[in-house]
Parts: sequence; structure tokens; C-alpha cells
Amino acid sequence: MDILSYEKVADLLALLYKSEFNGKANGRFRIARAELAKLSGKKYIKQPSVDNISIWLAEKHGLLLIDLNDEFPIIKESIMRRYRKANNNVLREVLDISEETDSVDEED
Repeated sequence: MDILSYEKVADLLALLYKSEFNGKANGRFRIARAELAKLSGKKYIKQPSVDNISIWLAEKHGLLLIDLNDEFPIIKESIMRRYRKANNNVLREVLDISEETDSVDEED
């Protein structure tokens, strides 16, 4: 297999997202690092390639590629945008963390 462009790999991942497999009509899925490399036409896939594929996937298809080191879940960006947000008020109320934080030196 030839080495594919980042855009083409993103297009193929989006096609997988829209396709029926493993008993689901379509939707979120995860792909192993080795399978992403194979899909890209490479033996190994390095972080800059993953980052570029992720950018194309988000910009062109509205899908997020989440890097979990050995595998990559693919999910709609709009789903992630609906997650509850931990803003400054939440940090203060739930964790008692103020907006003015003191720096803490850690000992090695």
C-alpha cells in the first residue's frame, strides 16, 4: 500500500465512522495505533502524523481523534462540546481552588 496523505487518512476514518461494522450501523469507534499506521500505508506512525490526521479529521469532518497512546477513539466533536464544563466556579465550589493560586515547589 502507498503512503497516504493525512487528508486521505482522515477521509477513510470518517468513512469508517459512517459505516456499519461490529453490530453498529455507524458512529464512534476506536482504532489501534498499529491499524492506524497500516491504514496510513506506514509500518509505524509517529506523533506528528497523528497530529496532522487529527487536524484534518476535525476540520473537514467534525470528528475528534483522541490519543490514548496505543489506540485512538474517534468521536463527534459536537458530542464532546455537550460535556459539562469545569470552569472557575466549579473549581472553587467543588475543589475549593481559588482563581489566585500559589505556586508550590515540589521536591524530587
